[in-house]
Parts: sequence; structure tokens; C-alpha cells
Amino acid sequence: MGHGFTVLRLPPYHCDLNPIELVWNLVKQNIESKNAGSISLPVLKQMTAQSISEISKEDWIKCCHSVKHIEDEYWCCDALMEEEVERIVINIGIVSSDEECDEDEMDYDRPGRGTDTADKGSSTDSADEIETSASDIQLLLE
Repeated sequence: MGHGFTVLRLPPYHCDLNPIELVWNLVKQNIESKNAGSISLPVLKQMTAQSISEISKEDWIKCCHSVKHIEDEYWCCDALMEEEVERIVINIGIVSSDEECDEDEMDYDRPGRGTDTADKGSSTDSADEIETSASDIQLLLE
């Protein structure tokens, strides 16, 4: 804070929350309204300087109010979005009473289900295992 000014930090990459963008738009509109055709660079510089000098304190106030309105809309939408996200969050690792399952119901003796059939001395052929899995899938599809 120096020379009686307060520094206002603006969020980066949010031009819609920066009043200078609205002021620049006023400058461009002013130049466009006076431009009847192609103009030289020195004339464009002069028109730009004149348009900037014509921006009033009231113009700045209007632009700042517009940005404040946009910011308020963002806050409102953010709150609504947060409520919706909280509503649809799925908590992993929490088992509801409907999803509880008894370990006795689980089939640990099937291949690929946590036990190795070779440790039990089974002579099951891998082709038989694949055939069984394919028939199980067929039953599920029917």
C-alpha cells in the first residue's frame, strides 16, 4: 500500500473477474465507433489514447459493479455445485447392511478366488478351468 492506493489481488486466468477487461472493451467500442475504414498506426495510437482518457470514474464504478455481480453469481453456483457433489459422493470402503456378505458365502475354492488349487493337490486341467469359467459367464448372461 503506497501512495494512498490499495492493491487488489485478482485471480489469475479469470478475465471475467477483472474490471480492466470491461474498460478495455469500452475503449475498443469507442475506437470502433469512430473508425470508418482502415487507419494508420499513428492515428490508431492517438484514437486509443483519446478513448482511454474519456473513460470516467463512473465507467470504472459500473465495471467494478458488473464484476462484483459476476463474482456473486459464481459464489452462488459454487454453493449449488458443492451441494450436488456432496449428494452423489460414493464412500468407498463403507459397507451398508444391504451389501454385507458372510465369508462362508464366498467361494474361495474356485480358481482365481484367493486360493491356489495346486496346493490342494488338485489335478484340474487349466482348460477345464477356462471351460468352467466360460459356462459360468454363459449362465450369467442368460
